[in-house]
Amino acid sequence: MFVDAEHRLRGVLLAAVGVAALALGGWWWQTQTPEASSDGSAAPGGSSAVVQWRDYQEPGELVREAPAASAHMLIDERTGAVVRLHDEPMEPAGSTRPRSDLVWTEQARLPAGGGVVRQARMGPGERHLLRLRCTGPGELLVAVAGARSAAPITVACDGGLVTMEITGSGGPARLSFSPAGSESVEVEARLIALR
Repeated sequence: MFVDAEHRLRGVLLAAVGVAALALGGWWWQTQTPEASSDGSAAPGGSSAVVQWRDYQEPGELVREAPAASAHMLIDERTGAVVRLHDEPMEPAGSTRPRSDLVWTEQARLPAGGGVVRQARMGPGERHLLRLRCTGPGELLVAVAGARSAAPITVACDGGLVTMEITGSGGPARLSFSPAGSESVEVEARLIALR
């Protein structure tokens, strides 16, 4: 391969321009960095929002990062799946939702092959709302007897909130919850009478 002096000079100039561009870019980057202030206020162009990073000392620790948050969860460190999720729903003042009464609340860890059955008396045509959340590997089977509903249904245990309307038929209604697979799951359920 034949390389003459002109090609060498062109290569050296190209390398020098590249190095100069990198040096100029680095200098510009450093001059545009916001300065930290010692009084705790935000730097010009910065945000005044506080961000907290937490180093978890113990695996499986249940924490609430932000005190004003309405939910906290427990994550399995091996799989990264949501193992437990707790929420505290907040109703805004002056909400236009229909008035409701809590009939019962259930929170249980259901082993494989196990289950929970809850019963409530419902008058004919009475509407109830079942709110449930399931966490853990697998799915949850929900069955309703003695009332009209969309059950039996299978709910994914991904921590999402599921709602189901149940209409009474005049007698006791039985609601049963059981794992649909061979893994244990945790369920939180609320039956609410709508008025």
